[in-house]
Amino acid sequence: MERIRIQEEKYSPYVLFDGDKAILEITGVSILEHAENFYKPLIEAVEKFKEEYKYPLNATFDFHAFNTATARQLLTLLKALKEVPAIIRWVYEDDDEDMLEAGEDYQDMVKMDFVFEEKESE
Repeated sequence: MERIRIQEEKYSPYVLFDGDKAILEITGVSILEHAENFYKPLIEAVEKFKEEYKYPLNATFDFHAFNTATARQLLTLLKALKEVPAIIRWVYEDDDEDMLEAGEDYQDMVKMDFVFEEKESE
């Protein structure tokens, strides 16, 4: 199965998708001008995974910040994950109410249960 690994840069997050291990991790900042170009291969990999999966996908979203263009792509990605047995972990810093609310909003929009995990601020 497909494996995608993208190193974190100033405006883009670290991404790991490993279909064989049923892992998706997105961590860091996603303030991308063309977020659709960045997230398209990942969304396509999840679409393919849902046809071939053997295990539930463990997906972790741990953003420090993201912009509107990323927000739209996250919604598309989460809608694709809805088609797959998935465990969605939304990680947020203890002093970042906005990121917690963003996760709660996505949970409501896609009608999936998320596991919310608070971590200490860096």
